[in-house]
Amino acid sequence: MDVVDGIEMSAIDGGLDASFEYASADPAGEGPGYGENDGLWLWDDEQSIGVHAWLGHSRAEGRECFERMTVFLPDGTLLVNAANGQPCTDASPSGASLIVRCDEPYRRWSYSYRGPARPTSAAELRDGPIPADRAEVDLEVHAEARMLLPPWTQGGFWVSREAWLRTPAASFTGGARFEQLLSGTATVRIAGAPEQRFTGSGLRTHRKGVRSLGSSEDATEAYPGHIWMDAAFPSGRAFYVMWFGGPDGKSLEGGDCFVRDGDVFHRAEVVGPPPFRTTLAGEERFAFELTSDLGVTHIEGELVANSFETLGGRMPDWWGIQWDLAGTSALGMNQGIARYRWDDEVASNMIERSAPIASLSHS
Repeated sequence: MDVVDGIEMSAIDGGLDASFEYASADPAGEGPGYGENDGLWLWDDEQSIGVHAWLGHSRAEGRECFERMTVFLPDGTLLVNAANGQPCTDASPSGASLIVRCDEPYRRWSYSYRGPARPTSAAELRDGPIPADRAEVDLEVHAEARMLLPPWTQGGFWVSREAWLRTPAASFTGGARFEQLLSGTATVRIAGAPEQRFTGSGLRTHRKGVRSLGSSEDATEAYPGHIWMDAAFPSGRAFYVMWFGGPDGKSLEGGDCFVRDGDVFHRAEVVGPPPFRTTLAGEERFAFELTSDLGVTHIEGELVANSFETLGGRMPDWWGIQWDLAGTSALGMNQGIARYRWDDEVASNMIERSAPIASLSHS
């Protein structure tokens, strides 16, 4: 594995061209299977409220887009929606209800949602899909994000990007993909309820390319599951984990982990990452280590919000673990928030994990 141990990067754009931040003018000309997506996580730890938005758009196969929205409310209620639909505007990438906009490349993005959502809870989603007759509510979300750190591009530690593209992780990642840690503000409006405003920390993702969650010509392994965590701390230090592996605990080649201190991303190996569990907020504490040329970094975590979905299950009924698919290649997935501790510093940010449903227990 031809990699470097550290990358110094101080410019907020990471040296990337501004054009990458905007949608392709001709997605059909990019080749079969081409797609783009944008995602946002934002969480206010003081108010215990947050949002997760995701939009898959500009597919070569057509203009139909796929969007997901999750709102985590302080009382534990989740407001969720997942839908395919035509873009609601041509001014920015959008789905039927969600609009994402680049206000300033690598510095400022905004996200707006106006559409339906179904109330549920993590406990309900752990047991299965939301009942089909669940009444919807009208939801509006507007979020503005300001980037804190330069973008991290998957496979960035590899000397040869061509070699990284042949790893299993590259096919799962889906082309050119990066993430940026951020801070932001958001407003949530639910029909018939008072407006809620909050400020928090989070993450955004941006991808262009071809993604395979099964296999590729050069990486024949089926998608085994993953563990994804990151956070930026008040001092400016940060960590990141993107780990692909199955219930046996073995990691596939091509995932990324780093510890950032000062202006340097230090390549790291993760030891003991927390596997997928069907836990609820307050039920799970964990710890793991990141080994790098800085030594051993010990991180502790506590799950403070959660949701459950099925990856590769029946659509559009995305929400909830579809336990009856245990004999298939479907995966259970949780998308939540963890409170992380690094020495005497605390920061909250996203945590996402998946595992084959067949490997999970359902009481």
